[in-house]
Amino acid sequence: MKFIKGFLVSIALYVGLSILFQGLAIVGAGGAFESLFLGLDSISRLLYAYLADPALTTVFRATVLYIAAPTDWSILMAILGSVLPIALAAVLGSLAERKSGSVKYIFLSTFLGLMVIAAVGIILQVLNWPALGVTLTTNHYEHWEWFLPGALIMTALNAFVWCAIGLFITSKGWG
Repeated sequence: MKFIKGFLVSIALYVGLSILFQGLAIVGAGGAFESLFLGLDSISRLLYAYLADPALTTVFRATVLYIAAPTDWSILMAILGSVLPIALAAVLGSLAERKSGSVKYIFLSTFLGLMVIAAVGIILQVLNWPALGVTLTTNHYEHWEWFLPGALIMTALNAFVWCAIGLFITSKGWG
């Protein structure tokens, strides 16, 4: 039961904050919030986009753009959205799991929670792969086989780093 608490908290926070920040970025760019749920492609990116994209490069790229246009709300939401959903999901999931007293359960519950939701998003992306390919940030993938290894590796790496930070904060008693 204890494992499930951290697992579900991580999933709920990541999905909720991803919807919030991507929705605010779309609204800030002049789009409609409902466009998040228009098709399987947009829903799949909602589930894995922040996990598969390295936060450091995204924040650096967006910060450079934000300096040039400091009133652009969508850029600010891209900066916050690339860090906060995964960070808060991992840290708060670790805090929810802290009562188990086991480092293994604290780390695994948050890590598996983030990986499960990202895997669902990646599977939906592969099932809905268009004939012309997909362009994600600056990379164009014609075939899903080209996309899959990078998405899985970056997702696991980002989830590992943030869950380790959550475990560190939990074990030091900061939470």
